[in-house]
Amino acid sequence: FSIRRVHHRAAHHGRSCARFLVGLEMDAPSMIEILSALAALASGFAIGLFHFLSLRFCVDAFTGGKAARALVLQFGRFAVTGLALYGFARLGALPLLFAALGLLAARAVLLRRERKADAP
Repeated sequence: FSIRRVHHRAAHHGRSCARFLVGLEMDAPSMIEILSALAALASGFAIGLFHFLSLRFCVDAFTGGKAARALVLQFGRFAVTGLALYGFARLGALPLLFAALGLLAARAVLLRRERKADAP
């Protein structure tokens, strides 16, 4: 009995009770894709939080007269975000799309929070 034989063969091949397993092994790749897309969404949200929260520090540094520090922070923000999105692009289109959606969702959450803080 080999695990490889079970997972890499059609269920009806060489089994008498194949009706119970038909299509079971075909679901595994789609579930992995869904889970990786959800993980990319959560990771994209975390990267978006980092990216847009660190924007506050960049603005404070620019307005405080610390242009060199602000430029270093700005470069770091773009480098981290760019490398993360590059990594998701290497995983495929679906993880990249979901990571970008997570990044935009983080932006929306932080903008809503800032608007509420600024409202009288």
